[in-house]
Amino acid sequence: MISDAQVFQETHMPHRLEHREAEIEQLSRALQPVVDGDRAEDVLLSGPSGVGKTVLSRHVLARLDDQAAVASAHVRCVGSTPGNILRNAIRKLSIGASVHQGTPIDELPRMLHDGLNEPGVLVLDEADDVPDSNLLSLLSRAPTISVVAICHKAERWLSQVDEVHRSTFKGDHHIPLDRYAVNELADILEARADRGLHPGVVDRDRLEQIADRVAGVARDGIQTLYEAAMYGGERDHRLIDADDIADGYVRAQKNIREANLRSLPFHHHVLYEIVRVEGPITGTELHAFYDVMGDSVYTDRPKMPVTRGRRRAFLRKLREYDLIEKFDDVEDDEKTEGDVQYEPVDPDLRSHLDPLMDVLPQNTG
Repeated sequence: MISDAQVFQETHMPHRLEHREAEIEQLSRALQPVVDGDRAEDVLLSGPSGVGKTVLSRHVLARLDDQAAVASAHVRCVGSTPGNILRNAIRKLSIGASVHQGTPIDELPRMLHDGLNEPGVLVLDEADDVPDSNLLSLLSRAPTISVVAICHKAERWLSQVDEVHRSTFKGDHHIPLDRYAVNELADILEARADRGLHPGVVDRDRLEQIADRVAGVARDGIQTLYEAAMYGGERDHRLIDADDIADGYVRAQKNIREANLRSLPFHHHVLYEIVRVEGPITGTELHAFYDVMGDSVYTDRPKMPVTRGRRRAFLRKLREYDLIEKFDDVEDDEKTEGDVQYEPVDPDLRSHLDPLMDVLPQNTG
């Protein structure tokens, strides 16, 4: 059934982003000055996982690059520090720059500015994972760099940003992306089917069934369509049917979770494995386990155990990636760590890093 598998991969960039015309226009308008050699405006893109925030930023920057060579860089912030984010930006944006891990953080903005001969755009993907709020202050010392920050929840991210920068990302400078309506996502899936499947193997009703099943999340819909086509081919079906979609959805979700877990840094894997092995586990029990086992887990590794605050942020990322679930029956103003309980979404999904192997050798998953 599949004629071109590349069409369904996350790296595939469609020529047209359907049903994002207003967002494309808004982001293009904010970044257009960089084409004319001026500093672009700062922008915040927000929305849940899988709705196309990163794709939107790449699409608009590619369009601008067709008008004039635009200096831009995409830096993923998960598990990183402001210093490492700046070092990555220098490596990707600054011409001929050489930056070492030991370079003081206060020198990095100057290096970024001096190494760039023109205004540039820095995309901070998953900016809500940055551990403190001084990154934007540091970047403001490289005045030709504009920022496109990508996060899940705008209010939470803005609350962590220094007040002097907060207004920069509000109003027209904030572009929220919602999940697609069923008919909108069906249009997107139809375009993928036209390019990646043999003609006539899936009809509109089935595409709308997929769009409804994934609740308007584009990435999940595209992967479900691909896996449904795989099942249909394996079963010698002439058309994709309801069983292919049901089974394709399950396999797509499993593959997405596995890819999400593999994309995360070591700290996240430690917390994930604690929840997977020990769950259901309360927040109090989880932190106690981490405190006891932390030194052993991080032995002979360049990283050190992290604070409770950072653990909570990493646990939130695991939830956003649909790797763990959090349960509680208490109002937020009364909640304690003991009231919160964590469980793995898929207990069979084991971290490929296996960070608890030496701590819990009896763990066989």
